[in-house]
Amino acid sequence: MQQVINSLEIFISLPIAVTANIASVLYIQMRMAAVIAYMGGYDLQSDKVQTFVYACSLGNSVNDVRKGTGMNFEQKFSGNST
Repeated sequence: MQQVINSLEIFISLPIAVTANIASVLYIQMRMAAVIAYMGGYDLQSDKVQTFVYACSLGNSVNDVRKGTGMNFEQKFSGNST
């Protein structure tokens, strides 16, 4: 009976633990991207820098969104309007 209760406790607490793990990993990755931007001399309060930090945390999903919207990141965020 004790094993059933232990298994049930693990089953109940697993979704909370996984969610907390994902949140902590995303937080650390975003902080690392922000530190790299800060070391590069960028203003962390800038919307452009914050967008890049979020884009870095999304990874390859950004490419799918970019293709779907027809957005050209290189042109939009580089400041060149050629």
